Amino acid sequence: MTTRVIQSLIIALSLFFLQATAAELSIPVAQVSESPVAVLSQKIEGVQRQQTILTEEIIGYNKKQHTLLSQQKKVTAAVLDAEKNRGKAQNQLDHQFKAILNDPSTDITATQSKYQQSWQSLQDRQMEKLLISQSLAEQIAIITSSKKRQTSLSHKLAQLKELKKGARVKRIEKELTFNDSVDVSHTVTCDLNMTLTECAEQGKILTMQKAVRVFKSKLISSLTESSLAKVHVDNVSFNIHVINSQTLKNEFKGSRNFVTQIQAEMRSHPSNIAACQLLELKDSYCVEPKSRSISITTDNNYTSSKKWLSVTIRSNVYDDRVIIDGVDYGSTPMNVMLPSGSHKFKISKKGYQTYQRYLTIDRDQTVWTELYELKRNDGWQTSAVTP
Repeated sequence: MTTRVIQSLIIALSLFFLQATAAELSIPVAQVSESPVAVLSQKIEGVQRQQTILTEEIIGYNKKQHTLLSQQKKVTAAVLDAEKNRGKAQNQLDHQFKAILNDPSTDITATQSKYQQSWQSLQDRQMEKLLISQSLAEQIAIITSSKKRQTSLSHKLAQLKELKKGARVKRIEKELTFNDSVDVSHTVTCDLNMTLTECAEQGKILTMQKAVRVFKSKLISSLTESSLAKVHVDNVSFNIHVINSQTLKNEFKGSRNFVTQIQAEMRSHPSNIAACQLLELKDSYCVEPKSRSISITTDNNYTSSKKWLSVTIRSNVYDDRVIIDGVDYGSTPMNVMLPSGSHKFKISKKGYQTYQRYLTIDRDQTVWTELYELKRNDGWQTSAVTP
């Protein structure tokens, strides 16, 4: 009887959970228009709610099982006592039967009644023990099925979280392919030894660098997960290309200040692992992008068919002076945006050997320069580190 009850219960529970699983895996038609990340987030929350409910249910099942085990222990003791009482009553009745043989008038009614009561008590305790054993077996079956369901939900949750990571990567990859137009102006103070052409060229370079920084800032701010992306933005290569640009203003303001205003259309072509770097995910979540055909158009105001890259410059001294392509950028440490190609770097400080060399910038780089005091007369050393 007990075995049949348990088997029926297990079959019923299995059918219930199979139906529940099928319902969970189905996606409502209304969700098709939502973003994959939003849909997966909803499903994750749904599974987590189920886990919470199931955990509470298992706690209740375990408490009930503990109660049944306690009752089983008590009723087992009661059965033993009932068996002892029935045994004593049996012995007394047997003794009375022997007395009847010697004296037929002996009254054994009371002894018979006591025996019947002990027998009935034993039957009642045995039935109670059987019912508790059945309830305990059913409870164990429920707990076992619930734990299997719990494991299934854990696996499902892990799968959904993995799918969400992939969906987040696809979303930000799409967002990172960014195209926008920026309008910036920048004022430089020309050195007295500069020609007008040199000052104008310096103004164009610095203004374009500012435009690239503005574009990069707009790109990051436009991301759905911009808060997280901003934390890791310095480690990511965005490969910003200037598609088209024109100079709106190029004139002196005062005696030495030169104002340049540029309007530039730019597009980003980030590295294939940029999405993973911004989202703090392993590179394995990012896939190789499809090859893209990039068309770069320029005008006569400012020609730039190259991508702009981030270059960080550091040295082993303070208050040094960094000049790139004749433009004074100040002291290290610093980060500048430069178009890809060859650039002349000059890092100097009074009393130290001057570092001067041409470097080819073809990716985001960190340039580390060591300057040595002149009295040592052993020159300088430098290294370029690519992230």
